[in-house]
Amino acid sequence: MSKKETAHNLIDSFEESQLDRVVIILESLKSLTDEKEDMDFCNKLYNDYLKDTDSDKHDAISIQDFAKELGIDL
Repeated sequence: MSKKETAHNLIDSFEESQLDRVVIILESLKSLTDEKEDMDFCNKLYNDYLKDTDSDKHDAISIQDFAKELGIDL
């Protein structure tokens, strides 16, 4: 039996009145998983930035000039 099937069987074993709490717990776990994936992605971007040897990476540009480069009028 797969983990998903086991989870379904466990959920099916709860009474309807208990399911509110089960759903809250499952939503919290899902949120934690999503946050961890987001944090892993951010950490990867940060580490990629640190490893980047491009000498221009520390050059600053004003928001106005950046908008111009993108063709955006502020």
